[in-house]
Amino acid sequence: MSKGQDVSALYPDVVKNVVCPNMTVKKLVYMYIVHYAELEPDPALLAINNFQRDMQNENQLIRALGLRVLSSIRLRVIVQVIVLAVKKACKDGSPYVRKAAAHAIPKIYKCVLPIYHKTVVGLTFFLQP
Repeated sequence: MSKGQDVSALYPDVVKNVVCPNMTVKKLVYMYIVHYAELEPDPALLAINNFQRDMQNENQLIRALGLRVLSSIRLRVIVQVIVLAVKKACKDGSPYVRKAAAHAIPKIYKCVLPIYHKTVVGLTFFLQP
């Protein structure tokens, strides 16, 4: 992947490793999922449950990692899930998790902007004299 080779054929096998307790492997799997989520959205949607589970962890680093990965997946289908996760993370007791929530807000905006931009352009058409 880092050398420009297409390794998307390994996607289903890599997604199975998302439950690995080793933090290094978990980070690599999350990076892989974020990179190929737009090409293979169905397995990425199956991994969302694991990200939400990580956001329930007692370790603040794992909670922030789950939020960062969840907000980095560019699928419009999960925008509502991301918004709920950010709302919950904003109330977290850890400043590290709250910082991750603050960094997630522009990612949500980037993902949703094309939808709202089309709506605004459509509405301005009706407002013209």
